[in-house]
Amino acid sequence: MTAMRYYERAAGLFVVITCAAVFAGCADTGRSANDTLPPILTTTSTTTLPETTTTIPKTYVIQSGDSLSEIAKLFGVSAAALAAFNNITDPDKIEAGQVISLPQPGATVPTTTPPAPTTPKATIATAVPTATTTAAP
Repeated sequence: MTAMRYYERAAGLFVVITCAAVFAGCADTGRSANDTLPPILTTTSTTTLPETTTTIPKTYVIQSGDSLSEIAKLFGVSAAALAAFNNITDPDKIEAGQVISLPQPGATVPTTTPPAPTTPKATIATAVPTATTTAAP
């Protein structure tokens, strides 16, 4: 029985020494984690988006319920420029099915000012005395 106790003591001592060695390796040495870890490389990435282009059609077919100002807004032009580009004198008189041309980017849009409304001038008639001649007897 004494022999058995010797091995138990030796095994117990071995466990204690092994545990002490493991815990000693985990002990705090006073250094921070920043001192022991390698630096992390950071990279910045830039995403470059391709330039978007919008293709504007050359013509537009007017639909029922469309107005010239709504069509102009849809294609990024003013209603006056769209009317001038299509020689439309009255923007309220467009019809469904009518095909209008759309100014393209960089195109010169003619600017026309509508003629001033002409009102007939009132003329005042005045009586002008006329000279009458009589024949001599």
